[in-house]
Amino acid sequence: MKWLTITLLILSTPAVATPVLHVDDPGGAAARVGAPVSAPITLANNMLEVAAMGQLRLKVLDARGSQVAEIPVQFAPSVDHPNKGTFWWLLPPEHEGPETAYRYFAANPKANILVAASYLETKRAVMVTEGGKPVLRYNQGTTAVPEGIDPAFARGDYIHPLWGPEGEVLTDDYPEDHPHHRGINWSWATIRWNGETRDAFAVRGVRAQPADRPTLANGPVFATIRAENTWRWDGGPAIMAETVTMRVYRKTGTTRYIDIDIQLTPLVDGLEVGGRIHRGYSGFNLRMAPGTEQETRLRREQGVDGGYGWGDYSALFTGQNHRTGLTVLENAANPGYPNEWRQYPTLNFFQPAWPGGTPVALTRGRSVILRHRLWLHEGRVTGDLLKALRASYDRPAHGGT
Repeated sequence: MKWLTITLLILSTPAVATPVLHVDDPGGAAARVGAPVSAPITLANNMLEVAAMGQLRLKVLDARGSQVAEIPVQFAPSVDHPNKGTFWWLLPPEHEGPETAYRYFAANPKANILVAASYLETKRAVMVTEGGKPVLRYNQGTTAVPEGIDPAFARGDYIHPLWGPEGEVLTDDYPEDHPHHRGINWSWATIRWNGETRDAFAVRGVRAQPADRPTLANGPVFATIRAENTWRWDGGPAIMAETVTMRVYRKTGTTRYIDIDIQLTPLVDGLEVGGRIHRGYSGFNLRMAPGTEQETRLRREQGVDGGYGWGDYSALFTGQNHRTGLTVLENAANPGYPNEWRQYPTLNFFQPAWPGGTPVALTRGRSVILRHRLWLHEGRVTGDLLKALRASYDRPAHGGT
């Protein structure tokens, strides 16, 4: 087990004793892939405003105490006490080591580039940018149907476009071969209620509609989107409450993390949800943009230490001469984990398919939570990196005194 010693110092008040935290990073997995790390912290009053403006940074120190880098850090206050909360940052792989230390300080106002989420009123969508460059758009409301596509396929509640590390568009929407496919979405082909069946995946009879304007937060390490939606049966009765929470992290080098949590709470009795009967597809769906030299790698394994579930899609996307990829990890706490993974190479489509081809009965008022982590990258991903990604998601690095 590897420990990193984190020294936290308020430089503007040197007389104040500084807390020392230790970060538990089992096997060094999180540091190897630059994964998120969190540590509980109590800030002095004079630092709260600095933290609120996103102007905190960490000095990365080597074993001799020499500064080797600076990185952003983000403070997330607790609900009960504004001075208490959590520090979040991304471990720097190039400076990983058991004696690495960090000191936080108030930086120049322009030192940190914010990951920013802004609401597009007319589109009922959220645009996430970093330094003014687009990262993703979450379409909470219904999107415009392109010319030549049946208007019946109009839908919302999905991510598109998703941009890659160099600005390339990685997802597709309203493709002519399957116009119901849409970027990254969470929808199911079989929804049963009162003896009838509808198909949210194919946009037939059940659609998600915004319940309220989303809650947004920005910062130097990540932006957060929290959206409340309602599934409606034939445009009428509300059958499901949906809460989507996204944490979109800053880019480090040519990689970026995105965490997506989906909470589904049935509002009616007798509701069943499943994939396409017998064939099983639908669930957490990814329709990628057209590209050349595409590769899809999937793994589903139940081992003595638990399950392993991940998928990786990479290709040379339009206008690019280098390979870009997207790794998807299922959270080990997801129902059915590790679930079946499906791919359709001719459609640039892959997915972890919970619950598969047999619908599951849901209990009114009892939530189902599905969590996934996306990792954008360039080039092909080695098996060792995938193992580190898996390990850092299952056992995230965290701090404690």
